[in-house]
Amino acid sequence: MKLSILAFPLSVVLLTGTASAEPSEGEELYQENCVACHQRMAGGDGSALYTRDDRRVKSLEGLHSQVNRCKDNLQLRLFDDEVAAIAGYLNERYYRFEE
Repeated sequence: MKLSILAFPLSVVLLTGTASAEPSEGEELYQENCVACHQRMAGGDGSALYTRDDRRVKSLEGLHSQVNRCKDNLQLRLFDDEVAAIAGYLNERYYRFEE
């Protein structure tokens, strides 16, 4: 009985750690729809577009607008919630704008 009481909290901790290691929806959508073009534009893994000193995006609203522009220019079939997921991933990974 004591073993099962101790095993449950441990399993919750292990499952929580595993879930955070999985890619988010935004990251998966970014990999599927964005990264190849960004690699062609910036070289490497494409992250130079987000980390350069003269980056265009200056706010969370601007980030959403930029993702929408890319979607429209490339005629990507993304829903609004998918655009928001990509912007959320990029914000979490590179920009860190306050929400």
